[in-house]
Amino acid sequence: MKAKQLAQVIRKIVREEVQREVRSVLTEQKTQKEEKGILTLTEALSQTEQEAYPTMKTFDATDARAGFAAMQNGINQKPMQQDLNGRLVKAESLPDDLNNALTRDYSELVKRFKK
Repeated sequence: MKAKQLAQVIRKIVREEVQREVRSVLTEQKTQKEEKGILTLTEALSQTEQEAYPTMKTFDATDARAGFAAMQNGINQKPMQQDLNGRLVKAESLPDDLNNALTRDYSELVKRFKK
């Protein structure tokens, strides 16, 4: 027997053994799943109850305008400061020098320190 023929015979035998082993493993897994009661996704979904879920409110242009108006109102409000206890204090009730220090734009000062 030549080497080529021997290689073909070995391939054929290996292929048959692999197929037999794969069938055996798949059959084993199937019986284990059946014994354990493991459901496939489709089976699990078909067994779930069809509950009625409330629908979400639809969003229209009126809702968008109301949301935008609410955002604008928040921007136009006077800034509020907190005291040491975390309570909100109106900026108008603070002394002018303290109010200026708290509401001053410090961006230019920060830029100088970055250099």
